[in-house]
Amino acid sequence: MYFLLSHLSLLDICYTSAINPQILATLATGKTVISYGQCASQFFFFTICAGTECFLLAVMAYDLYVAISNPLFYTVVMHPRICWSLVLGAYVYGVARSILHTMCTFTLTFCVNNQINFFF
Repeated sequence: MYFLLSHLSLLDICYTSAINPQILATLATGKTVISYGQCASQFFFFTICAGTECFLLAVMAYDLYVAISNPLFYTVVMHPRICWSLVLGAYVYGVARSILHTMCTFTLTFCVNNQINFFF
């Protein structure tokens, strides 16, 4: 469980790394317009974190289910190799989901002159 919690905390650090630099730049310069590419890349990295977190929470639910239903067989069922493969699968599905969402979102034309306007 601590192994999975460490990956969950890593994803929380990635959330702040994906969003905060642009927020700080906006607050420092007062410029409320970012380019289309910056918007797409920020959206891509944010959705990687969001998708991976959803899948990782599902893995954590499975881990808890195994721990409660078969406590004596827990170490056999949740072998470290299985834990690594479940976490790797969560990251792979998170990246695949992010690619799909970013492509679907940014093929729609919702930006004017390739810029995104923020309204604060």
